[in-house]
Amino acid sequence: MGLLCWQAWVFAFLAANANEFHKWEHRTRKENGSVISFLQDIKLLQNAKHHALHHTDPKNSHYCTITNVLNSALDGVRFWGGLEWALARTVWLVRREDTSVRGHGPGPAWLEEYRRPA
Repeated sequence: MGLLCWQAWVFAFLAANANEFHKWEHRTRKENGSVISFLQDIKLLQNAKHHALHHTDPKNSHYCTITNVLNSALDGVRFWGGLEWALARTVWLVRREDTSVRGHGPGPAWLEEYRRPA
């Protein structure tokens, strides 16, 4: 029927492996090896410093765990906030506050160079 074009297969592959990509962001360069580390260095895959922004209070940005590139665009157009709004209005799902790391401050100082101006 022509519904499964190559783009659909790429999307399915990336979505199915998102947790694997996420795992790489929490591992050391040695654990990841040279290929994954190189892809993180050129920002094709998300690196640990960029991913740390997602784990820093208020934990409401940088949800894309695959690449650094998409987070700026998705956060810039407030995609995730819009998705939360739509889910709250249609199926009554609301974002719960993450209290897992409260009291640990805003994160390391090096994060400031990665933050977008408000």
